[in-house]
Amino acid sequence: MRRSLFVAAIGILIAALLIGNIPVSRADQNATAIPTNTHRPTFTPTINTPTSTAVSTFISTIVPGPLGGDSATWTLPAPQTTFTEHFVMARPIGPDAVNYLARNYAFGSTDGGGRPIHHGDDFQNPTGTPVYAAADGTIEYAGDDVHKLFGPQPNFYGNVVVIRHNFVDFSGQPVFSLYGHLSRIGVATGMPIKQGDVIGLVGSAGVAVGAHLHFEVRVGNPTNYNMVRNPELWIVPFTTFGAVAGRVLSTNGQKLYSVRVEIQAGVYRETTTYADDTVSSDSQLNENFAVSDLPGGYYTIVVKADNGALRYRNTIYVRAGKVTFVEIYIAP
Repeated sequence: MRRSLFVAAIGILIAALLIGNIPVSRADQNATAIPTNTHRPTFTPTINTPTSTAVSTFISTIVPGPLGGDSATWTLPAPQTTFTEHFVMARPIGPDAVNYLARNYAFGSTDGGGRPIHHGDDFQNPTGTPVYAAADGTIEYAGDDVHKLFGPQPNFYGNVVVIRHNFVDFSGQPVFSLYGHLSRIGVATGMPIKQGDVIGLVGSAGVAVGAHLHFEVRVGNPTNYNMVRNPELWIVPFTTFGAVAGRVLSTNGQKLYSVRVEIQAGVYRETTTYADDTVSSDSQLNENFAVSDLPGGYYTIVVKADNGALRYRNTIYVRAGKVTFVEIYIAP
């Protein structure tokens, strides 16, 4: 009996020491314990090999019709025909939780002008939801962002994990993923990490509005707030789903900011072009909007003015696991 009590006491002491090494945000003291990594969730589909070569994809260079002006007087750039697909990251939230991003505050947007430009994507889940590594790599940093700055101000992300991945982008620069507003952190700086490992729990630390995971992809310098890329072009789409990326430009080729883009068919998606140049475009695509998780098939793509007036409409086709690229020129 005494031996059993002694063993139980030792077990409790060890558990307390382990949990004590995990940083806890003041806002989320009651978060649930971090699951062990003995079982990784199944992400669908499996990620592509990061070293894959350039592949052909469906490219649609849209020339404006009657709603966009007289295209016959314009000199349009030659359409792009190939680029390297880089759907090389799994979803940082498992399939048993909300593993699709919040569309109202997508990358590069301002939520209708009500918030600062968004440098990542949000996955809205309750505090304590497990957060998973999106791809293999090494923990670049794990802790608060008071002593090491990753955002525009101290304590912006609260508790943050940054992973340096085992692949590079098209230009050869290192790729990082960032996980912000965590209630608990379950990894340490310098640790090797595998895709699907639990790295922490969803929370609302820092400047978060409600519990959610803020997820970013950064290229080059992991501490540079502006060296971000659109996660929708890095996370593997759902099975049989694809993505659309493109540029909305003036007739002289200048990117247009905060322009409303709708993609309509059996599903409806709405986004805006990036609000300014403080978020970076993909090094190959140079896009100013992207929408992922679209079931394969035909869609109507629409551009509208601030007052809802139709500026452009055309048809595109989305292929599973591919990015359909479009260029839309809007006359003044």
